[in-house]
Amino acid sequence: MINTLEASIEKLCAHYVGIEEGDNLELSASLSELNNASLHTSLLQYFFKSFTLAEFYSFDTKKENNQIFGLAKLIFDAPSELLEHSRSIAQHLHNSSQHPNIKSGELIVAYANNVLIEDEMLEAICIFKSEKKHDFIRIEQSDEKYTLESLQGILPSHIDKACIIFNTEQGSGYKICSIDKSNTEKNAQFWQKDFLGLRFRDDDFHNTKGYIEATKQFIDDRMKPMFNTDKGDEVGILQRSKSFLEQEEKFDAQEYTKEIFRDEKVIEEFNDYKQEYENLNNRELKDSFSVNMAAVKNQSRVFKSVLKLDKNFHVYIHGNRNMISKGRDEDGRKFYKLYYEEEV
Repeated sequence: MINTLEASIEKLCAHYVGIEEGDNLELSASLSELNNASLHTSLLQYFFKSFTLAEFYSFDTKKENNQIFGLAKLIFDAPSELLEHSRSIAQHLHNSSQHPNIKSGELIVAYANNVLIEDEMLEAICIFKSEKKHDFIRIEQSDEKYTLESLQGILPSHIDKACIIFNTEQGSGYKICSIDKSNTEKNAQFWQKDFLGLRFRDDDFHNTKGYIEATKQFIDDRMKPMFNTDKGDEVGILQRSKSFLEQEEKFDAQEYTKEIFRDEKVIEEFNDYKQEYENLNNRELKDSFSVNMAAVKNQSRVFKSVLKLDKNFHVYIHGNRNMISKGRDEDGRKFYKLYYEEEV
């Protein structure tokens, strides 16, 4: 997705954003030196390699005083002032980090040139926060003796929180990649919404992904309690959803709901639930768009259903609702019947 063959990191500065008790905000007084070719290669890997999906965001330009959006414009206008503006970014991150589970860490802000993305050669601002240190061993040779030293540092292949802002589409909030590997949804919401102020883009990727998420959440939140939906029914719906998205190039919301739910009452409930989903996530799901297969692949875990029966059995169900049935015997014990044609 991102080609860095001709890319170069022009300027970089690092700060320490102390959030936990006893930590302080420590701002760098100068830019970091980038005169080491090996370091430059490692930084390019660190900044860009993890962004493999065509999933883009934009700044929420309607958000009052969106500070990172304003600072990004200043950096693109005058890259020579990166140090000053990166200090403001670090201060904003420090001020925004009010959640008790947000951790202290190093903040790296860099300015890069000649990054190729979707046939555009662009400038980019990289904002990365590292919260975890990893152990590694450094071996040094002196005369005929080797010395081993245990150190801690950042792995170029490991990202905690990251954002890349590409200098295109400024009027609609730029084109942005963002990653947060936090384990909790609240932490992830902090990075994307509270700190960066991002919104979903109105594109095929997010529309496709949104319908998959909304369908899964609707089954859990509405269908199970209202229509007594069991795991077999859920598998059937999700498999029909997957088949529809894989077979149809153009998405039509009416055809989609008709095909996967097959019941007017359920369809009516889903349409009502979709409005709640849109309001809660501050996004609109279009009724018509081109299906994005990268988004379908990205959500493949949604279509994998595991039937967990107490602590005794895990049954992996891949499809065909007619090959499984549910019941209860004369002693009141629950059971599932599995039908098959041959052992593989």
